[in-house]
Amino acid sequence: MAILFFINILFYIILYLSSKIKSETLNSKFVLNINGNSHKLNFYYITLFVGENKENQTYLIDTTSSITTSPCSLCYSCGDHVNEYFNIKSNSSIIKSSSYQCIKLQNNIENPLLNKNDDNCNFYQDFNDGIISGFYTNNLIRFEPITLKNNNQENEEEYISKNEIFELPLGCSIQETGGFQTRISDGILGLSNNKISFISMLYYLQLIKNNLFSLCFDEYGGYFSLGEIDTKYHISNISYVDLYSNNELYQLEINKFLIGSTEINNKYISIIDTSSTISFFPKDIFNLIMVGFFSECEDKKNECGKIKREEGYGICAEFNNLNEMHKAINYIWPSIKIEFNGYEFIWEPKNYYLNFSTDFKSMACLGFETDENIKDSIILGTNFMHGYDIIFDKEKNRIGFAEAECGRNMHKKLDLINNKIIVEKEKNKKYIDKILEEKKNEEIIQKQKEIQEKEYGKENEYNTTYKNNNNVVTNFYIYLLSFIIFIILFILFVINYINYNNYNSSFNNEKNKYKTPLIDDENEVKENNKYKSIGQMIEMVNDDNKNNG
Repeated sequence: MAILFFINILFYIILYLSSKIKSETLNSKFVLNINGNSHKLNFYYITLFVGENKENQTYLIDTTSSITTSPCSLCYSCGDHVNEYFNIKSNSSIIKSSSYQCIKLQNNIENPLLNKNDDNCNFYQDFNDGIISGFYTNNLIRFEPITLKNNNQENEEEYISKNEIFELPLGCSIQETGGFQTRISDGILGLSNNKISFISMLYYLQLIKNNLFSLCFDEYGGYFSLGEIDTKYHISNISYVDLYSNNELYQLEINKFLIGSTEINNKYISIIDTSSTISFFPKDIFNLIMVGFFSECEDKKNECGKIKREEGYGICAEFNNLNEMHKAINYIWPSIKIEFNGYEFIWEPKNYYLNFSTDFKSMACLGFETDENIKDSIILGTNFMHGYDIIFDKEKNRIGFAEAECGRNMHKKLDLINNKIIVEKEKNKKYIDKILEEKKNEEIIQKQKEIQEKEYGKENEYNTTYKNNNNVVTNFYIYLLSFIIFIILFILFVINYINYNNYNSSFNNEKNKYKTPLIDDENEVKENNKYKSIGQMIEMVNDDNKNNG
């Protein structure tokens, strides 16, 4: 009994250590930097380092796509993007169409062109503005860490994700059509509510703890949390809304709009689409929203700006200077309240407007439009998400909203720039407008590049330290498990050896017990036969004597 108890204790120790190792794997938390903006670049993206050579690739964030892909060196019809195509020959392994992995990747994808006369695991996706096709590869991935500014401190706070290296199925685009050929970003990051999306693959490979992610967009950049919710910069509690359906799109039911005194009670299904920087409404909803907007500005025409439709920009307001524009956006323009099944979302003007100021005029445009192709649904683009950390909880099929400081690494710098522009505006308009253009574009982009280069330079040292520490922990568990297994085997050997000796001893005793009487009986029979034979001989002699006599 004591031995069995000891073996059970060792078994539970092994289970505990195994769960400990698994939990170490699942505790990885990633927070990535989001680059881009809603009015100049007109898209948001993240940077990944692909392959053994750590080739830079930029991926447009797309919550309506399930495929993560960028052009590779085998592409024969791709556009001119910010980086060179990643090298397929030295950096990845092509997934074959006959493999189990390919079956999983192509599950529930309707495409008659898949794997026709081809050994590769192909993909094909048709978007509104073009088509992307290619094949899947297993490739090494590294994340770009993020550096954020803490508003409570003068020094920058470094919030760096674990810079681990892992392998994921990535698309190698060999053909792009339409708008994909003219986009600056290299590829797309598929974040749809699909089992083969980027986040789901990280979760199923146990690289993140939960099957969720969050996106926090600002006018310039933001941050992207994977696997866990980063509440560090939230300024409100999280409110959750259940998804309208359990399909690949993130759909929410809207019950009501309210802009000023104008209330719209129609029910619509909305789609959160980060591939679009502006939002689109059906014509009837758009017209009612504009009625509410103009009603709020009716007595404040001068302060709301000169409102008119600008070709290529939509509904815009022109101002005499930037100071007037900022005042209108922050204090005059109305907010739009949207009710999602009991949760009231406040869409403030500073979040829905787009800044299209030029050297000649200060102009702010509404970040929403109407689309004749949209009848019964609403497209909520990234400007809808500005100022909120939006949680996409794929595991519980819901969306979370929390007000947050999404662009805290940029806000302070931009405020200083804007103040300087406003103060010096009257002195030299042309010079200050030039500062605006440079500061809001080139300097910000340069800052992002400096952060990237700085973290990239630290990567080797960081990876070496992390790998060494991780190897020490892993080796310790391996040695400990090996020692425990050796102890168990040794105990089992001793038990078997003792049982074997006891069995032999018992068997010999039983054998001797029955062997001795048997031998005695045989001797007695022989002795009796002996005496019986002698008696017979005597009788035979006596008979012979009588006959002779």
